[in-house]
Amino acid sequence: MTPRWRRDGAKMVTARSSAPRPRHALQAAALALGKLLSHRHAHLEAAGTAAPLTPLWLSHLPLKNADEEDAQAALRCLCEVLERAGAGKPALPLGAAVPLALGVLGAAAAKEATGAELASQMQRLLLGGQAAHPAALQASAAALPPPVQQGLARLVAA
Repeated sequence: MTPRWRRDGAKMVTARSSAPRPRHALQAAALALGKLLSHRHAHLEAAGTAAPLTPLWLSHLPLKNADEEDAQAALRCLCEVLERAGAGKPALPLGAAVPLALGVLGAAAAKEATGAELASQMQRLLLGGQAAHPAALQASAAALPPPVQQGLARLVAA
């Protein structure tokens, strides 16, 4: 017969190993929030909740230790949010969160795991924003770290 402390200890180890790690749970939450912002942006904007949620979400992108599929899904959500938020509006999409969005695009452009299709979509969005608001994007990009600026330059030059 197995002593009780061994059985209980084995149950604790099993319970701990099946629980999501905090980092993975945070990345899953960031991806879920991105999907929510992407698919329900107009409703969230009408309710006044899109503006505070967007910077929070962007601060967790690009996903660092996620698998390639989740990381690309989060970036696709960002592209969709940028497309929907900027559609037919003269102002910059995302308002004060533009530097965060540029930082995400630049950081993601430096990674090979981003993929050619997604990089092309990010390039199109960046070039469109640059044509519509050159001074604002230039000022936002100037405040970013050099590696992120290099990623943005790669997107523009490609």
